[in-house]
Amino acid sequence: MDFSGPSERRRYPSVDCARSLSDTLERVFVQYEMAKLMRWERTSHTYPMEWRPASLRAGATTWLTAEELAELAERLWEVMLAYRDRLTDPSQRPEGSRPVRLFAVAYPLPEPNGS
Repeated sequence: MDFSGPSERRRYPSVDCARSLSDTLERVFVQYEMAKLMRWERTSHTYPMEWRPASLRAGATTWLTAEELAELAERLWEVMLAYRDRLTDPSQRPEGSRPVRLFAVAYPLPEPNGS
């Protein structure tokens, strides 16, 4: 039995609404990251020479369990967090450093046909 009034029920989004909002935010985040990557691709020739080969674009497909994927995600996150103090504390930034965007994704692919 629901004892909440109509106005109270409207305060909380439905599961479908929350999922839709989450999907939209995820899509905007990925588009934002891809726009930053494409800006680098368009302008990389304007950066000092030592920065060009130091940058990284990598992709790989492998077979993992859900547990292994979660472990890999945690390891990648730890690598990125190792430099977090430099974002807010300029004294932690080595001479010659500059902002660098780190972006990682790892996700399951559809099952191949015939498996």
